[in-house]
Amino acid sequence: MVWGWARDFAASGNLINARAEEMVSKKTFTEAVQRRRCLIPATSWFEWQANPSNPKAKMTKFRLAPSLDGPWSLAGLWEPIPGQKAAALVVITVAADPSVQAVHSRMPGIVGLDAASAWLAGPVEAALALLRPVPSTASLA
Repeated sequence: MVWGWARDFAASGNLINARAEEMVSKKTFTEAVQRRRCLIPATSWFEWQANPSNPKAKMTKFRLAPSLDGPWSLAGLWEPIPGQKAAALVVITVAADPSVQAVHSRMPGIVGLDAASAWLAGPVEAALALLRPVPSTASLA
């Protein structure tokens, strides 16, 4: 897998995430939501925060992790890359839990081990119901 879906309309040339609340209605993601959901194993994720009092200052890096017992993954979607063996993926984001909002307004969709099968192979409605903010801890990275 490679990170990001190549798209001409994306500011960077690649889409790296999909908003959970919009992805079903976006042509870019509709088929993947139906047929190509994936899990991205992780132990944490990172967010960078600007210093509003000094915009030219170096951004502060935070390491975040959900407050869950047991294994978890980031919810994602994938698509084949024409002419290549690799596929591309995007991570799904949700509005941030209050525990994360001081660092960032969005966070990845988190799927615990108990919900993995429902995310990967369940009906779309049941899979989408899993995508909600999860309390998390933040530390300086």
